[in-house]
Parts: sequence; structure tokens; C-alpha cells
Amino acid sequence: MEIRRNLLRLLALLFAFALVAAACGSSDDDDSSSGSSESATATADDHGDDDDHDHEEEDTGGTLSQDAVEKAVSGEDDGSAAEEEASDCPQDRSTIEGIFAEADCNRDSIIAMITEKMEAGEWGVNDDNHLIGPTGMDIDLNECPGDWSDTHGLSDDTMRFGQTTVQSGNLAAYGNLSLGMEIWFQYINSLDVLSGRDIEFIIKDDGYVAAQTIEYVDELIESGNVLLLQGLGSPNGLAVYDKINDECIPHPFYLSGHPAWGDPELHPWTTSYQMSYSTEAVLWGTWMKVNLADKLPVKVAGLVMDNDFGLAYEMGFESYAEQNPDVVAEYLPVRHDPAAPTLTNEVTTIAAFDPDVFISMTAGNPC
Repeated sequence: MEIRRNLLRLLALLFAFALVAAACGSSDDDDSSSGSSESATATADDHGDDDDHDHEEEDTGGTLSQDAVEKAVSGEDDGSAAEEEASDCPQDRSTIEGIFAEADCNRDSIIAMITEKMEAGEWGVNDDNHLIGPTGMDIDLNECPGDWSDTHGLSDDTMRFGQTTVQSGNLAAYGNLSLGMEIWFQYINSLDVLSGRDIEFIIKDDGYVAAQTIEYVDELIESGNVLLLQGLGSPNGLAVYDKINDECIPHPFYLSGHPAWGDPELHPWTTSYQMSYSTEAVLWGTWMKVNLADKLPVKVAGLVMDNDFGLAYEMGFESYAEQNPDVVAEYLPVRHDPAAPTLTNEVTTIAAFDPDVFISMTAGNPC
């Protein structure tokens, strides 16, 4: 019972966080990548005819509307949100120690609130075997595989976390995220605060190749005996999140901002870690509107990684440009092959366009 209770607390904590996103996308080495200037200037209207980018029509998930973004940036209160309770946590943001103290306090407050709701029966697994949580979250555990267990990957002394990520290739720099997580988990283990358990963090380097991600996820599910899975990269996540959700495996804090992650109806086990790329695109436009008011409308060019990651950015900003001709006069997305050794042609195309604003919609070595 103690193991079950602790696991349910963990699950509720994972699902309590907002379904928003953003981090790096990636290349799955398919034939959809293009380095030519001709394909680079393709618009969102072309995307629907491209079978290689069929994920682009996914629900926009946790994306905020333009109105919501502009009100947040301006500090305007639309009166629709409930008044937030004053925090009892210290707020000294002049030092690193003060920032961490506030974060620790806020985290403890959230955990206490979640624990209280679970012990009161408001959140957690109800009598119908549904996992219920904040904002109407309801997962029918009866639909999970017959051999599914809420203690899978959890023993008396170990919690096994699996991760697929990139530690080699053009985007290997993002492997440092996993290194940081590993160091943090080692620190947590040293504190002995997990009821006598240690976190065992199993990292698989998929090189940002979606086919390799699929292989490693299968391995982690079938023989890795993991409590949860975590990963990085838009094409990589899109390749495996159907199976992970079908298996009812927690898939929290995914390191990508693709808007597909905000899907509590069909993919409730997957949550994201950062802001949606679509919301970020609206923020770019809002920044131009506020800071370049005397130069509007402006010409904007974007260097776009030609995969699910970059195209989510491209389409997000293209939608903003179409809806705001008073802000954006022209928008030129220039795509590049994720594996291209140089970007001379693409940069030459952007320079010839002579934009007022340049946006980097790429990552890793291309930056």
C-alpha cells in the first residue's frame, strides 16, 4: 500500500503541471529534408501536400492565443482568472540562493496541495479505476494493457527512469541536459528522501534519429522495467508517443515545444516541459509590435530546420503574419537540411531578402 500511495502521489504531481512545451526539435534523417533555396521558401499551404510532414496538422495543444499573449506581456488583467492567493514563500531574487529558496518553497507548497487533494480523494485513482486530477483530468486505467501495473519500475530500493536523447551528431550539445539531470538525480539520491529508494537513470543516445528512438523505447518498455520515460526532439517524440500512451507509461516533461504534446484526450500520459513553439511564435510577433512600432510593418526572415521542430515554428509565425499584416509586411521562411554541413545558400537567400527582423528557427550546430 505504501508503494502504491507514493506512486499515485508521483503520478498526480506529473500530471498537475501545465501541458505546455518548448525545447529543441530534431532530424530523423528522412528524405523530407531539403537544403535548396527553392524548397526553403515553401509556405504553409504547401505543407498539406507533403506526406513527410503529416504531423503538422496536430492539435495546437497548449498554445496560447494572440490575445492572451499580448495581455500577459502588457500585464493587463482581463478579469477572467481567479485572483491568485498571496504566496507565503520568500521572494529574494537578488541572489541565486534566494531564487532557489523561493523555488523550493513553491515546490513544497505544490506537493503539499497535491497530497492533500489525494488524501481527500479528490485526486488519484477513484473507485472506477480512473486516475483523476486537476482541470478535469480523467484517465481510464481500465483501458491500460492487462499486465499493466502502477508499480512497474518501482522496487523497495529503486525507481527506474528511462530517457532517449541526443548525445552525438549535430545536436549533441543538448546531451548536456541529460548530464544535468543525471547530476541532479545523484544529488537527490544522496539526500535519501525517496523512502529509501534511489533513482536509476537509464539514458539512450538516439543521435536525434527517430528510427533509433523507436528501437530504444521498445527496449526500455519491453526489458528496461522503467517507471517512466522521458525524451527530447519533436520528430522523435511524435514517432513514439502513441505507443507510450497505449502502454500507459508516464511520459512527463518531454523536451520539445511541439504543440502536439498538449493532448489530454488522446495522449494524457505525455506532458511537456516548456512553452509551445506556436506560443513562442506569437511572442516574437508581439515583441515586434511593441518594440518596432515606428517601423511597422516589417519584413521578417526565418532560418528553419526542415523537420517537425522547425516547421512548427515556421507555421506558427506564418499564422501570426497572416493575421497581422499591420505588423508583418512580408515573411520569408528559408529551410535547411538538418544534416547540411554549411548554410551558405540559405544565408545568401536571407541576405538578398534584406529583412528587418531575422528569426532563428533552428538549433544545434546550424546556429
